[in-house]
Amino acid sequence: MIGSIAFVLIPLELMPEGPMLVAVVGAMFAGLISCFFGYVLFRLELTVTGLFWGLGLGGLIVLWRFDAPRGIDYFVICTATGLLVALASWLLYRLLFTLGTFAAFGLAVAGLLITYTSATRTTVWPWIVGTVAGIGPGVVAFLYTRQVFIFLSALFGAFVAILSAAVVIGSPPGEITSGGPRWMIWVLVLGTIPLTAAGMYTQVWLGRILRTSLAPTPKRDRRGKPLPPKKKILPRFTKL
Repeated sequence: MIGSIAFVLIPLELMPEGPMLVAVVGAMFAGLISCFFGYVLFRLELTVTGLFWGLGLGGLIVLWRFDAPRGIDYFVICTATGLLVALASWLLYRLLFTLGTFAAFGLAVAGLLITYTSATRTTVWPWIVGTVAGIGPGVVAFLYTRQVFIFLSALFGAFVAILSAAVVIGSPPGEITSGGPRWMIWVLVLGTIPLTAAGMYTQVWLGRILRTSLAPTPKRDRRGKPLPPKKKILPRFTKL
């Protein structure tokens, strides 16, 4: 998820070739880390993502509050909101992950409706539909935080890693995702699927053998002690 922010915030076509290559390679490594180590680094990744969401929220507040905003206005408000959302993401990671999933799916649906219908950004109904559409994924993310996060971090990480590799080969992301070379699109799709599966398997395996302060804390009983792992019920024919 961290790596997926790179292509949103960095206008690659406006960057010199050297810095662009560094940014793309950095996004590729960030995508691989998210794909294979997302759950182990759950709270860190969510905190960094929250920081970017907070910075964007601060920018919207500045545009809404000031008619002629200055640089100091952006700096103060964006820094405050960024740090506040990052801190909340670290402490209330499950709630913030739920809200982030709800907002991401809602914005995605609203954006698709605005793009492929006659609606505009000022039209109300796409935002209402997006809000309703985001409720379901948000509830699922709250109830099955571990499974949903492993899937999303592996999927976005794999997508960004493959997309970054394609950019390094020679095609900017805009050409690939908007009808560029057919072989590039197939590489993007066929490369993302197995890499996502490998990332999910690795995250589940690491979640069983590693316990770090960056991963979600295990469930506890009323006395504050970690609950024992659930016993697997094996069928009789597995016993020797």
